[in-house]
Amino acid sequence: MNRFPTLLPPDIVLQIYSYINQSDYVHCMQTCRHWYSEMPLYATDLWKEITISPTAWSKTNKCLIRCLGQHTKHVYIDEVDMFSVLNRLKDLNCEITSLEIIKGDVEDVTQCIEDNGRFLSTIGQFNNSLRKLSIIDHLSYLPATTVLRNFPNLTHLTLVFNYQLHSDISKLDKSDDIDSSWSHQLVYLHLDACLNFDHGIVSVLRRCPMLRILRLSTIGIDPVFPPDNFDMIMQSCAHLTHLSWNDSRDSCIQDSKLTPDDWSNVSFAKDVDSLRAFHFIGSLNHIDHAITIIKRSQYEMEYLVLGFWGTTMAPRPHTRISHIRLPRLKTLEIGSLKMVSDDWVSFLTGCENLESLDLYLFKEDLLMDTLCEIASTLKHLRYLKLNRRFERWYSRLQEEDMWTNASILSSSQLEILDLHGVFLTDALLLDLCDIPCLKELTLSQVWNDNISLEGLLSFTDKLNTKERCLATLKLLYFPALNDTILERLSHIESLTLLVVKWCFKITESGLELFVANSSNNGRKRRVHVQECKLVRQTRF
Repeated sequence: MNRFPTLLPPDIVLQIYSYINQSDYVHCMQTCRHWYSEMPLYATDLWKEITISPTAWSKTNKCLIRCLGQHTKHVYIDEVDMFSVLNRLKDLNCEITSLEIIKGDVEDVTQCIEDNGRFLSTIGQFNNSLRKLSIIDHLSYLPATTVLRNFPNLTHLTLVFNYQLHSDISKLDKSDDIDSSWSHQLVYLHLDACLNFDHGIVSVLRRCPMLRILRLSTIGIDPVFPPDNFDMIMQSCAHLTHLSWNDSRDSCIQDSKLTPDDWSNVSFAKDVDSLRAFHFIGSLNHIDHAITIIKRSQYEMEYLVLGFWGTTMAPRPHTRISHIRLPRLKTLEIGSLKMVSDDWVSFLTGCENLESLDLYLFKEDLLMDTLCEIASTLKHLRYLKLNRRFERWYSRLQEEDMWTNASILSSSQLEILDLHGVFLTDALLLDLCDIPCLKELTLSQVWNDNISLEGLLSFTDKLNTKERCLATLKLLYFPALNDTILERLSHIESLTLLVVKWCFKITESGLELFVANSSNNGRKRRVHVQECKLVRQTRF
């Protein structure tokens, strides 16, 4: 048994090893000397990418180190001494093409600034192979122009530093390079929104004429970057296709299908020079700037996120956006933008190719039946998330907010439906069962507890009457949910994941029974539990 790697054909051995992760691979190498010697020869695919964290990295871990080499291309360093790690990887002849450094183990700001030269020289060991460099939430600060001058082969660059320990940010955002005669081949750039626009951002953009994707965000302070220089950005970056403005990890909208965090892997046609994706988080005072950008690219835009903070309880309606048609738009997310019902109808019907729609509406803006009719006409819509904003916390939904025409969605192709702040009724639950392609359903009763035990029983019974593809069900604050309902849910063969929160009658035995009744597709059932007082476990 201990010599099977040499007795079997190499392709069979590779196939066997493909079923284990890196941690298991290291444990296997510790079985015997022969496996310790032979297994690294088959590690090239598994160890192309590695995350180095305090628990995963040790100089004494000889097994891990033996698996690394020229095949190691993508390295993520998380809260570890990057100097010793990168020097060791260089000794192992790793040809790193993508390097991400998160935080650091140095707490003294003065030492961080003194280490900037060492920072560059250590990373510079991989200058010939490095194409993507990301430095996130680190205490050091490196001007982007300095990085570009030192790494001419980069195509992707992220510099988002931690300013919490720096007393004067303005001293950090000066460009160190006044020579404007050189340019760079960068196509992806992610910088801090808190930098001075003229000194810290424009000086970089002017050196990147081929830039396609620009993100301006922040970690450590609130996003404050005003959108008064859109024209300067568009003039400096004539080939820009993706623009993200003031996005942050704590953004009010987090469930998008393609977030700016995924943009580093976006591919694009070389002959496209118009904005395809726009992600804007800002004050309502700046909405006119955002609308100007949208109108410029309205016939090419495919992804649009608009989120607004500082919204008063009675904001003025905005009508300019209602006249914009976005025929190629696939993903739309809007938070806290007030428009009258007719303007919403006009705007949404002009986005006929939508695949994903996420709306955070004011209570009085758009009746749910009207929105339901619009959604039913969007033939490509697969994802729909609805939330309502109220004039007071803990205000109750009124009967005029009821959704009475959900049955019209039975002709839709919806696969994911997420309902928050929607007035749920027993009849509505039954109508939702008729959506033929639904794979994931999220229901929340936080604002009303109108669903009865009989309604839930009828809901589960109807889900069992036909072949369903519903794989995920999330129930938030359902006082009537009990073990009897869980037992009936366990008979839905397609259901593999149940998420429950604030459901106070279910017990651990009921959840264990649900998991024990395995689904027909062979996948093990799972349950995630949050804040249910009779249940101590969070995972089943």
